[in-house]
Amino acid sequence: MTSAKELAAALSVDPESVAICGEGGFDPWEAVSVRQPPLPPSGGDFAIALGLALGKAY
Repeated sequence: MTSAKELAAALSVDPESVAICGEGGFDPWEAVSVRQPPLPPSGGDFAIALGLALGKAY
């Protein structure tokens, strides 16, 4: 995924409801304190799942 519009389409939500972390982008692995290989090959899908999980926790 390269844009908020693609993310919104993947989540079936309105593009205006997607928050962007900043101009520099967001590395989803920074939210994971303990990382063990192998990392998932589909980083975009993992970022969506991680964001949904973190959003539910807060």
